[in-house]
Amino acid sequence: MAEPSPALLSTSSSASPAAPPHPTPTPTPASPPSASPADDGVLDLSGEALPSIGEVFELSPSLTELCLMHNRIETIELLEPLTRLRRLNLRANRIREIAGLEHCVELRHLELYENKIQRLGGLATLSRLEVLDASFNTIGAIEGLDALGALTELYLSNNRIREITGLGGLRSLRLLELGSNELRSALPLRRYAASLTQLQELHLGRNKLSSLEGLEGLGALRVLGLASNRLKSLDGVQPLGALRELYADHNWIASMEELDGLRELHTLELSSNCLTEVRCASLRSLEELWLSDNRMAEQAQIAHVRALPRLKTLYLTGCPISRLEDYRALVLSTVPPSLEQLDADLLPQGWRDDLSPTPSAPAQGADVSEVHHGGPH
Repeated sequence: MAEPSPALLSTSSSASPAAPPHPTPTPTPASPPSASPADDGVLDLSGEALPSIGEVFELSPSLTELCLMHNRIETIELLEPLTRLRRLNLRANRIREIAGLEHCVELRHLELYENKIQRLGGLATLSRLEVLDASFNTIGAIEGLDALGALTELYLSNNRIREITGLGGLRSLRLLELGSNELRSALPLRRYAASLTQLQELHLGRNKLSSLEGLEGLGALRVLGLASNRLKSLDGVQPLGALRELYADHNWIASMEELDGLRELHTLELSSNCLTEVRCASLRSLEELWLSDNRMAEQAQIAHVRALPRLKTLYLTGCPISRLEDYRALVLSTVPPSLEQLDADLLPQGWRDDLSPTPSAPAQGADVSEVHHGGPH
């Protein structure tokens, strides 16, 4: 049989195929996250499982606040247009390096909490930054902060910091959070005292501190956190005359005598220590006193609380005295009339009128063998 001519083959191959009876619809691609900033310049793309910044959306130069928390972002990039950005939240991503922020010169608040950052850096152009949170990373040193003269709050808890360094340029700093690191000494703070004249809150809980040497130059401190360290004494807080709140629970502290000069103190947390006596008569501003799980066993050992005219809350749960049969009456006959709460119980109005004229005498030789003797967990 003769082969068909080339012309016939050409005509046949170019003919349009017959249309199927029901055309298959073209699938619609998934819509990317909306990236249109609100009228106030805020864009929130939290929890969108984004692998990167700017690949599936366009960043508007008008943005002043960008929230990208709880995504899968590994690199800070493509932020060059955001010269007006004031707040950037990258919490709970997979970022390993602080970089790509050079053009965000108006940034005031930067949150990098819960990432994989190993080193502080890439912040040299952020001279207006006021709040930096890089907690819950694997940072090993405080460094790269010299340009942050406007910084007022620095959060670096739950990292791997072993020494206090790199604070010399932070002359506006008011709050420093260094809890849950690997610090063994507060002594390096002494070299930064001239720079930290504005520091009002210092949190050093859950470290390995055995002394408070180095705090004496921080005269503006209002709040000091020292919980869960290895402290046997509060020696070192005496110069902190402006202190209003002190949290030093879960240590091995055996005396309150070092607190005598803290006339502005209104909150004192010393639970889970080794105290056998409450000596705080000079703390005339004290309103909150937490002493649970210490060793006080008799009324005489808490007698000093009577001299606290503003005392509102007193905790003694877990102390041997709290196991006495007439514990409540015993304590209420000792405390000032200002008290509003004993342990977890709010006191009714007029509670003092219901007291017996002479409460039962405390039991002698109360058993202290079962009480928690304090110390870090």
